[in-house]
Amino acid sequence: MINLLDIKKNPQKEIQQKEIGFLQYVILVVFAVSIEIAFYAGETLDNKYLSFFAIGLLIISSCFLNMKNNMYLLLFLLPNQRYIVFPGDETTLLNILIIIMLFKLISSKGKFYIPSIILMQLLILYSLNIVMRLDSVNEVLIIVKMCITIVTLVGVFSRYAFDNSFYYNCVKFLGIGCLFASCIALFGNDEAVIGATSRFTGGINNNSNIFGAVLSFSITSIFIIILTSIKQSKLLITLTTILFIFGLLTESRSFVLAISFAIIYILVFGAKLSSRTRKLIMCLLILIGIFIVVSITNPSSQFGEIFSSVTNRIINPKNGDLSNGRTELWYSYIKFLTTNIEYLFLGIGNNWKNFGFANVAHNGVLEVTATYGLIGLILIVSLLFINWRKLRGIYLEKSSGNIKKRRVLYYLPLFTLGITNLTGHDFFNLAFVIHLFMSCACIYSLNSNVPQKQEI
Repeated sequence: MINLLDIKKNPQKEIQQKEIGFLQYVILVVFAVSIEIAFYAGETLDNKYLSFFAIGLLIISSCFLNMKNNMYLLLFLLPNQRYIVFPGDETTLLNILIIIMLFKLISSKGKFYIPSIILMQLLILYSLNIVMRLDSVNEVLIIVKMCITIVTLVGVFSRYAFDNSFYYNCVKFLGIGCLFASCIALFGNDEAVIGATSRFTGGINNNSNIFGAVLSFSITSIFIIILTSIKQSKLLITLTTILFIFGLLTESRSFVLAISFAIIYILVFGAKLSSRTRKLIMCLLILIGIFIVVSITNPSSQFGEIFSSVTNRIINPKNGDLSNGRTELWYSYIKFLTTNIEYLFLGIGNNWKNFGFANVAHNGVLEVTATYGLIGLILIVSLLFINWRKLRGIYLEKSSGNIKKRRVLYYLPLFTLGITNLTGHDFFNLAFVIHLFMSCACIYSLNSNVPQKQEI
């Protein structure tokens, strides 16, 4: 019997999952690409038949795939979730994958982690205060969806904690998904032409800063794989370099900050790297250096325009404000909340426009506080924390006492997630929760002495 959120007494008896073979890998990528192209075509051509075909393909594929491959499919589609929607709606249909994975977990007659379920019930009941006070149900629906997401993700990561290749493939499918999302946006002329005045969004209805955050997390996660292995690192370093270029196209300052932090972090805490890994890292730094030199020596070139635009946003920000008005926005939110005790503790929901704000808070913690209040923030953070602890316990159990001293290097994806969230949006969302539990897997799975196999 598989426990969804509980640890088995003898986890070593867990049936080892077969590694994903090359043919299976190719088929899965083809399915993922087909689904994304179908959604993209349906959205750009405003063709509901194509959109419904894409929805059907998504549902059928997820029903026939096992949970591991469903997770890979989810990660591939995650970077462009904003156009994987029902026609005329904005709610991502990736929730379908989450629900199907949950049903598959339930069918295994597993047990739920009781403290987590109790806290979820309290959070849902608490969110009803927004319905009664502000006549808004959207916040409750978000809470319910995220509770389902947390149960499912922890269940899936728990199930495959003893599959040494699972985390590696999660990172690789996320990276390939970012690459394909970038390419389809670039060649689809979705305001993404290199050298254009508009910033690269990475897809229809997407946001440059959000896409930049996904790219930075993907890049730093790939960094860790490169630093902890030798096999096929050249392919990964190529993928990282391409993603870095697309990240620059977003002109996101949080992306630049996260990648700069990552490079310094690696140089400081990656002292015990193999010579081959050092060479690969140097290749990336050399390529970045070449890009900068070409941009400076040829300012009128396409790459020169990109470099100039990115540096100007940092050196010569609008109105002399590097945060582009975010600090002023944060101050206005904090001032409003601290002078209204009811809203401070109970929140204002997603009704920021009704309270005179020109925009959302653009800070993960502040947005959650404004939406759900301090009480909601405490409940949400507690929910994420106890599930992190549960997943951590499962990975430690996997090591059977053979855990190495945790290297600070493995915390890089988690720190990257925190950096981008400083100027990001509400952290209680699908992408953040997925990245959070991937960070947990990185910290505790890669520290195990169990040999890590790679296939892709």
